[in-house]
Amino acid sequence: MRPARPPFLIRPVLLLAVLGGAFVAGAAWAEGTPMSANKTPAASSADTYPPSRVCGAGALTLWECRLPRQRVALCLAAKGQGAERLQVLRADKAGRVELLAAGGGGTKLRYEMSPNGDASLEFLRDGRQVLLIDPLRGPSILEQEMHGRVQRSECRNPNQTLSLNHTVALLRALGITASS
Repeated sequence: MRPARPPFLIRPVLLLAVLGGAFVAGAAWAEGTPMSANKTPAASSADTYPPSRVCGAGALTLWECRLPRQRVALCLAAKGQGAERLQVLRADKAGRVELLAAGGGGTKLRYEMSPNGDASLEFLRDGRQVLLIDPLRGPSILEQEMHGRVQRSECRNPNQTLSLNHTVALLRALGITASS
């Protein structure tokens, strides 16, 4: 009988496969024609992102955070121009939806990716900050700051979508590039 392979030997192989896939996807993006802000690859992206009742029909759910009494989602609206298509919506248990942040119209957006795989997207407007933090390991975090008061909530669902190649490509198409 052959001895079992130690788990630490499997991880490097998986890491190489993931990095190789990311390299190929990045090379394909670099060689291809960049998408316009109005022509995002909805068909292929719809398969990548699970739908959310928060975003509604016709919108892509790029990130979702489940909290005890509400859900918060980063939605890409089907209509609109550029970054104005991005919305952070909150829905309570009764289904009432509230807009927390939106791109465009004077909102400063900052998208960051770190070498360790963590990613974040910040919306800043009129002294109000909404920050979506998506660490590679562990649950996502929703952070809101208004008038110096910070509220930080850990999501109940493991989520790793802000650093996906599809998300990076969609944000680039909207004119939002990552800083590191």
